[in-house]
Amino acid sequence: MTKNLFGVLISVSLMALVLTGCDAFGGDEGGPVMLTGRVLDATTEAPIPDALVRIARNATTDTTRTNTSGQFSLEINVDSITTVSVSVVKDGYAEPEAVSILAVPERTVAVPGFRLQPLNTGTDDDDDAPSGTPSGHAASIALTNVSATDISVRESGFAETAQFTFTVVDSNGVPVDADHAADVRLSILAGPGGGEFVSPATATTDADGKAVFTLTSGTRAGAVQLLAEVSVNGRTIRSKPAQIAIHGGLPAQTHFAAGPATFNFAAWGILGKELSVTAYAGDKYGNPVRPGTIVYFTTTGGIIEGSAATGPNGAASVSLISNAPFPVHPDYGEGYATVTASTADENGNPVTDDFLVLFSGAANLDVAPYDSLYAGGRYRFFVYDQHENPLAAGTSISVSIEGENVKVIGDTDVTLDDALFGGPKVTEFQFTIARSATADEQGNPLPARVDAVKIEVNGPNGNTARTLLHDGTIFRVDG
Repeated sequence: MTKNLFGVLISVSLMALVLTGCDAFGGDEGGPVMLTGRVLDATTEAPIPDALVRIARNATTDTTRTNTSGQFSLEINVDSITTVSVSVVKDGYAEPEAVSILAVPERTVAVPGFRLQPLNTGTDDDDDAPSGTPSGHAASIALTNVSATDISVRESGFAETAQFTFTVVDSNGVPVDADHAADVRLSILAGPGGGEFVSPATATTDADGKAVFTLTSGTRAGAVQLLAEVSVNGRTIRSKPAQIAIHGGLPAQTHFAAGPATFNFAAWGILGKELSVTAYAGDKYGNPVRPGTIVYFTTTGGIIEGSAATGPNGAASVSLISNAPFPVHPDYGEGYATVTASTADENGNPVTDDFLVLFSGAANLDVAPYDSLYAGGRYRFFVYDQHENPLAAGTSISVSIEGENVKVIGDTDVTLDDALFGGPKVTEFQFTIARSATADEQGNPLPARVDAVKIEVNGPNGNTARTLLHDGTIFRVDG
């Protein structure tokens, strides 16, 4: 097979970076590096299982084999930032060029995919060589391969690097040859600003006109936009911007919370009502976790969908469904259920949050006993369900009066907010009967007469009303 200059060039570039720019990677401390990749059939794109993968560094070689999906992963330990060589061998296939990768301690590094040529296709080793057509000077540059569509923040347990291959061609579309090699600069036009970087900053094209760069993630999730440039004969050639997404890592307890759409659920004794419950998961840096992270849910009242996957904003939502058992909390009594959301952090430790949901029942209205209705009198009443728990948000409470020269003031026009527990203006209310006017224009006292007071309750828990008469009689109207 004709020797491709790619391996030599990238090795030299990466070694130079290691010798001169280690500070960009956080120092020279050693540690484990997880290498991941995939091996495919170049003709069919089918995965190649049981291929032997060799990872060489200094005088050490580690090996592993691909699984049935053609994927491999191997953790190696390095003393510092190191360039390693990754090669693949499989019976019946031509051996491809080895790939040089920068192994950064405490990172997961994605190895560019290997595509092996079957030996029985008639393709010989010269197929990987340059076409032999002489080229002119660089005229344009384009992104021709990227190893991943997305990566994750550092120390996330997922791939943290992606390789970008740019090809430089002349005015006839022929990749520039070694005699017309170009220095390609790659820069980050826009990014989340979490310490992400590209290496090397400049790469020289190989004999096929290709320059390869590695993007390494930082601590923030977001979109990264890259721009490649080549200067030739006093002018600058630019690629179209290349984009890749950096996703968050695994959940962290400090950035995990769950709650319902409303805490008060008007569903006691009712089957099949649904309440949305959502958990929000962030990684240790405060980014939304990687989309597809699974969150599990349990409840002590009703039933709940067992799990959901997070979306782009780190949210996972399920439905809490009213059903037996209707809850009885050991501390708060009838109607209160505990809902728990859980997942796991990067070390496999539980990440959890729980909250109360009140299954409130039918609307009930009680009026404190009174002797008569009169101007200046103060009266108390109570609005709650059969367990004396608050009614659901949106419940309206109104008090009106019939008579002459009288009005009601106080809690006479109330709309309930979402509440778990009772108290003043939640389950306890009062009003006062007052004179509309005390005297006429001449200063003569005006009489006041109270015929009746009506209290009405309408809302998600149902409707009820009471009519209070002057003599202390109370009429009940439910509907």
